[in-house]
Amino acid sequence: MITDDYDYFLACVAAFLLLFCGQVTQADLCFVPTKPFKDLQPVVDIPDGYRQQNWAPYGEGSCVHASMVMILRWQGHAELADWWRKSFNGGEYPDTMNQKLNEAGISFAETRDGDVDFLEWAIRTRRGACVTIMGGAHMVCLVGLDDQYAWILDNNDPHNISRWTRKGFLNEWHNSGHQWAVTPVFDPPPRKPKL
Repeated sequence: MITDDYDYFLACVAAFLLLFCGQVTQADLCFVPTKPFKDLQPVVDIPDGYRQQNWAPYGEGSCVHASMVMILRWQGHAELADWWRKSFNGGEYPDTMNQKLNEAGISFAETRDGDVDFLEWAIRTRRGACVTIMGGAHMVCLVGLDDQYAWILDNNDPHNISRWTRKGFLNEWHNSGHQWAVTPVFDPPPRKPKL
C-alpha cells in the first residue's frame, strides 16, 4: 500500500511512462522524477536568487538569454548578467548569439556538433552550459553530468532542477537540430565546503 504522497506521485508517473513512452529504450528519453536532492547536488549549484525566469515578449520567449543570465551570474558576473537581461530578449540562434557575446566582449566557448567532451569540460570546470533541447526550440542550463545522469535547470521552472538519465539527455540534445551548447569562460565560485 502506498502511504506517502510522493510515492503515489512516482507510481502515477511510472504508469504514465509505461503507457506513453512505450518500449524501455524510449523510457531513457523521459524525465526521471526524483525526490529533492539532499546529499547529491549538481556540480553547478546555482543559488535560487541567481536563477532567471524565462520572459516572453510577444510570445517569442527568451530562453537563450535567460539561460545565459543564470550562467553569467553563477560565474561571478551579476552586473553583466543584469545588463544582458535588460538589453536582450526574444528568440536567438547560434550566429546571432555569438555576435552579441562578441560585441559585449564576453569570452565564450561553444559546440554546434554534439560534442559531449565539451559538455563534460563545462561541468568539470564548474562553468555549466546553456544547451538546446526540444528540437532546438528551447534552451536550458546543464548544471551536472555524470556517467548516469544529467541535471537540468530550466528557465521555465527555475526553482527546480530536474534529473534526466544521461542517455536520455544526450539523445534529446543530439536530436535538437544544431546540437548547440555555449558557456561564457569566466571562473565559477569555489566549491561549498562540506560540513
